[in-house]
Amino acid sequence: MFEAVELPTWIGMVAVGFLFPDGRVTIYNALDENGMEFTDPDQRYARQKFGAQCP
Repeated sequence: MFEAVELPTWIGMVAVGFLFPDGRVTIYNALDENGMEFTDPDQRYARQKFGAQCP
């Protein structure tokens, strides 16, 4: 179960972030593959948060 979903955008690229009670995961475009991060997105991203309490 996650708490919210984010759509971070940076220079026309969109990532998707899932916020959990004890952490987060962000999936992003890493050129010819997908990348994953488990920390806050880089501050260059504009973050749009959806669903403050998603079941």
